[in-house]
Amino acid sequence: MSGDRVAVLEWKAWEGFLLTHVLGNDAERIEVDPFRELPSEEFDRICDSFATVCFQINLSVRGRLPLRIRDLTNRFVERGVFVVNGFVQDIRKSTLQTHLETIGLPSVKVTPSGSSHEVLFVKTDLNYGGDLERHLPPESIAAAGFERLISPEIKGAYYYKTALRETLPAEIWNDPAIMIEKYIDNAENSFYRVYFSGERVIIVKAFAARIIKKLSNDPRDTNYVSDLEHLKAGRDQLELSETLKRNLVTFLEQSAVEFGCLDIVHDGNDNFYIVDLNLTPYAGRRPIDSFLTNFLRAGLGNPPQRKLSDLVNSPLTAVAD
Repeated sequence: MSGDRVAVLEWKAWEGFLLTHVLGNDAERIEVDPFRELPSEEFDRICDSFATVCFQINLSVRGRLPLRIRDLTNRFVERGVFVVNGFVQDIRKSTLQTHLETIGLPSVKVTPSGSSHEVLFVKTDLNYGGDLERHLPPESIAAAGFERLISPEIKGAYYYKTALRETLPAEIWNDPAIMIEKYIDNAENSFYRVYFSGERVIIVKAFAARIIKKLSNDPRDTNYVSDLEHLKAGRDQLELSETLKRNLVTFLEQSAVEFGCLDIVHDGNDNFYIVDLNLTPYAGRRPIDSFLTNFLRAGLGNPPQRKLSDLVNSPLTAVAD
């Protein structure tokens, strides 16, 4: 069994994705169809050949996929294989916010009641506008239970919009395809993108003037490199909010995730809100700084022990209805 190479069970998330940069030649890409079971002989070959398996399936909801990711994860673990991102079944925005409430972190959830003039953010509940789910064939949508989760109104991530509460129709609040959030912003138009791999963390303080916060190579963007041990002990000496650091430690210790990224917004008054969890972050096709990719690669080479996440009854790991 190889202790160095990682079997990446991948669907729609290879060229230009962060994991591809991080693993490089250490990855063996195994293209899988999430709408079919993994052949038993392929499962045995992976167990006999690799010490680590990573699920790189670019869908927000995995619980009902015929690939049976949770079952595969348990079977891999029984064979002594370390599994990356095998336990998380649902990373929709609403599920993430419920998880944050479960572990005691701030949420951007809102209700229909409240100030009629409050500015809210209207998004798809599926990640990135539900673009991949929207273009699946009907039989795949049915097999995965996506029918009610794909919004016919918001046709992509760049169609997200702000709106006053008083302008939102009553029926939108019960639409399972839509997520309505507090709109959080600050005077300097900054936000945070956090990449994590095992217990290693890269925190990017970034700037974007538009309401949809995306990395845009602003010259003020700054990378901060740390890990959970240093963040917890307060020895990192990073010029970052202590509240932000504590929130990150809480999330990473109490969430069954091993690799991915978080988008965090703030109001300029030391209030931070995690608004997106992405297990298959895109990084572009250009080379990335080798120090950063090697730093993240080492995080997967030393499997983390999530001492607290096993105790959390999280909706992230539950199978969606």
